[in-house]
Amino acid sequence: MRVIIAGGGEFGVRLAEDLAKENEVIIVEKDEGRAEYLGEKLSSIVLFGDAGDKQVLKHANAEKCDALFAATGDDKVNSDICELAKSFGIKRLVARLNDPGKSYLFSKSGAAAINIMDSAVREFRKVIEKPHK
Repeated sequence: MRVIIAGGGEFGVRLAEDLAKENEVIIVEKDEGRAEYLGEKLSSIVLFGDAGDKQVLKHANAEKCDALFAATGDDKVNSDICELAKSFGIKRLVARLNDPGKSYLFSKSGAAAINIMDSAVREFRKVIEKPHK
């Protein structure tokens, strides 16, 4: 599977490292220094640019991608990236959701918005609710 990750922060990098084990991963990072650093550190393709820019996604061959993960720390930016990615025909759109009150932003693109904090809380609950050995 071919995947674009928009955002090369800690979350995007962890996601890329995990997905790159079985997929072709392209990270789009708008901070030039960070993009250079990631390009040297990761086995994934790293492109410098703003994933909210149509030309940048075109350069990333978005029309040939199976999925896009909008992993920035800004819900509105993630929403805009997903809307743009939809125009390239990317079927699987997933966004990091930082503020659960902003989930409505993703209705237009149809992206799955995942609240990282809620996901972490569920994982912690699983651990404490497991029978103790």
